[in-house]
Amino acid sequence: MSQSFPPPPVQPLEQLHVKDGLMINAERWQRAHDYHQQRQSMVYQALNQPGIVTGLGIRLAAAPEGVPAKYRDRRWLEIQPGLAIDLAGNLIVVPHPVVFRISAGETPAREPLDVYLTVSHVDPKSLARKDQPEIIQETFRVDETTQAPNGVELEVCRIQIKPGEVELMRPEDVLSPGLNQIDLRFRLQAQARPQAVVKVALLKPFNEGTGNEEGQNAENQNLLNLSFLLDSLDALYPALRSEVVQKIMLSDAQKDYINTCNLLFASGASVHTLEPYEVNVLRDYVESGGVFLLEVASEDSDAFDAIESLARSLHISLQKSDQLPFDHPLRTRPFFFSALPVFYGQEIQLLYGGGMVVIIGDLSSAWGANEVSALFRSDIRTAQEFGINILHFANRRRSLSQCFS
Repeated sequence: MSQSFPPPPVQPLEQLHVKDGLMINAERWQRAHDYHQQRQSMVYQALNQPGIVTGLGIRLAAAPEGVPAKYRDRRWLEIQPGLAIDLAGNLIVVPHPVVFRISAGETPAREPLDVYLTVSHVDPKSLARKDQPEIIQETFRVDETTQAPNGVELEVCRIQIKPGEVELMRPEDVLSPGLNQIDLRFRLQAQARPQAVVKVALLKPFNEGTGNEEGQNAENQNLLNLSFLLDSLDALYPALRSEVVQKIMLSDAQKDYINTCNLLFASGASVHTLEPYEVNVLRDYVESGGVFLLEVASEDSDAFDAIESLARSLHISLQKSDQLPFDHPLRTRPFFFSALPVFYGQEIQLLYGGGMVVIIGDLSSAWGANEVSALFRSDIRTAQEFGINILHFANRRRSLSQCFS
């Protein structure tokens, strides 16, 4: 799943009002230039996500001449020249190679330590200077940290430091580096900001089976299925990105979080055990623009009456898919379906009304790897595309509803 970053704050820009007779001093000159810099940074931040634009490669390096003997070890790296954009829209320019020594792990430790090598933008006006040159360069800084970078500091590489004497190495397999080996897998690449970031939550089972081994296995499988669907966004529909799936309960304590989600997903015939307060939380959620997606097995006829009862409690009238307008977004956006897909030899069924979508059949199990039954690649792609239609619909419903709040 792609990492998501906040857009720039919605606040007005201020520019100098220039008129005849205006006296220019250093403060006004600086304000005039700050306006253009702030505007440029806002454009970068609004249209892009932070990351490396080009370069900033990493290679092993020898200790520079002149360093004390105790630092002449195998902990040195060289960062290659390159460009990056940070979370605030600042352009980070590294114009020359930078040699850096990783110092973490010098004290005795029992467990491996995750170390991050980062670059960040430095505003030259923030630096204390003895002299006052006419021209000053925007600059950067290189740091190591044991905390995952947040987008202001951009990760160049990470290394899992092995306890004891450290000798940094190139990875034998760049896709699976080992201890003390340079790991480049998590470097962010600067890219266009998606149109929207969908927030999905998995509702824990409502029935009394919650907590037993069977219920826990089902919950874990649902979480895995959702992860497969959200991972497919990068390749199939990059205009949408996602946040990490959270597992929640329908409770007043989590109501604020629930109401920020585009989609709540539940699987199974457990809705008939919903408590009245859970129904109230769910009703507030769908009325605020959220979408509740419920999946039930086609052979689970006992669940249908409970679903109808829940829909009435939510003030929703469910319709079958053949009653939906032919151009309804669940059928057409972004992928067109003239008929509902077929998995395991059976066409799924769909019930829809307001903020409630009911899938009857095995859709989620076809979003990725399935230990029970292997699917053709085309079937998995079809399932993911229909799942993306549901995500797109949930995002669209939420965004339009928020325009009225």
